[in-house]
Amino acid sequence: MVKNIEFSSVDLFKLFAAILVVCIHSHPLFNNEDADYYLTCFCRIAVPFFFCFSSFIFYYKNNHSISFYVKRMLILYVAWFILELPLVYYRIFYNQPLSIASIKFIRGLLIHNTFYASWFITASWQAMLIVYLLCYKKYFKTLYVLGVICFMFGIFNAMYSGVLDNIKYGNYIQMFLRLICASNSFIVAIPYCIMGRYLALNKVTIKNYILICVLIILGVFMIMEVTWCKNMYMITDSYFSLLPVTFFITLFLISNNINVPNSITKLCRQLSILIFFIHYIIIVMLQNVFAMEYSILMFLITVSLSFILSFIMIKLSEKYSMLKYFM
Repeated sequence: MVKNIEFSSVDLFKLFAAILVVCIHSHPLFNNEDADYYLTCFCRIAVPFFFCFSSFIFYYKNNHSISFYVKRMLILYVAWFILELPLVYYRIFYNQPLSIASIKFIRGLLIHNTFYASWFITASWQAMLIVYLLCYKKYFKTLYVLGVICFMFGIFNAMYSGVLDNIKYGNYIQMFLRLICASNSFIVAIPYCIMGRYLALNKVTIKNYILICVLIILGVFMIMEVTWCKNMYMITDSYFSLLPVTFFITLFLISNNINVPNSITKLCRQLSILIFFIHYIIIVMLQNVFAMEYSILMFLITVSLSFILSFIMIKLSEKYSMLKYFM
């Protein structure tokens, strides 16, 4: 049965989450190492949320097949790949031996990045496909075991990488996790896709004041965790707190829908996608053309230009339908 409920609160949060992603890559507090670290750790909630809600809406509405979802992601990928082809060449092939660049390109195409932030699209359709197929075959135990393994791979490739320094063969494990891009591939997406499916198929009812209290407690735990990990992390992409925080944020948003015109929520959805992919192009241009360093100024310019270019693309898409492939 198709459900036509719109989640306006989530669509508004998507736009906020896209701005958090801009914040991660532009480092507005770069001049203060501690502040930059904590801000980046906080902003990491954005991508897990995107994975979780994408899965939630797929299973909740149940109005498209998995092939439709994968096709949609691949079209989005191809559109941005073509647009960013010069940057793909510059990023991977420029001044690099062809053999090494080709291996890097193939690895990026399969599980990581070709153009900037492309791993998110690849991870989305791959993780969703894996979760769907395991559920279709009713391999639920395998699914949950895989989810735990993938989550552990992600955190040991990121915030808990230093733990492996004190383990026999830990350096080999680190090399393996880097090779498979455990924190920036379908591996890190699988647990959140499982979680989104669970929220879609199970009615979870918790009073708002309890949800808020839980989120506050988790926020405190998050601060404590990232503080503890500060001297052993490799990257900030994944840590334990992200999982429950993502779960309860998503639950809070889907439980507290607000009345917003469909035109506004549609605009927020389009803006969140466009800003997610446009902003990194702007950052690269600011760095390489204007020699701008990470700063609050870079963040403000990037956000402003991302909004402006996104609005222009949305407006032009009314006349040039091909632009809709980018959003």
